[in-house]
Amino acid sequence: FGARIDAAAEEGDVLAAATVLEMMQNETCDPEMHHFSSAINACRRATIPRHLTAQFLFQKALQAGLKPSIATFTNLMGAHRDAPLEKLESVRSQMAEWGIKADRVFLESYMFVLFGRM
Repeated sequence: FGARIDAAAEEGDVLAAATVLEMMQNETCDPEMHHFSSAINACRRATIPRHLTAQFLFQKALQAGLKPSIATFTNLMGAHRDAPLEKLESVRSQMAEWGIKADRVFLESYMFVLFGRM
């Protein structure tokens, strides 16, 4: 399943990534955080960013008891490139709540999202 989600993420195919996650759950194969992170990456890579879908997937992962990683937050931030500025702060605050520190890749994504608005 992971390869199928990764392939959908590379294409920015949000629907395909979400469908594979649903298939996993229907077959009682619990998705792990990296599966959700990859599906969130599809939201980031979509032609039209899908920050609401990315947030939905993020919340589903949390409801499943999964712990987000820096990769999760990097993809989540990237999916917010057309979101209102307060949503960017929300992602950063969620990251702080989880005690996850920004790395270079996250900061690059954040700067791209922030300054890509100009």
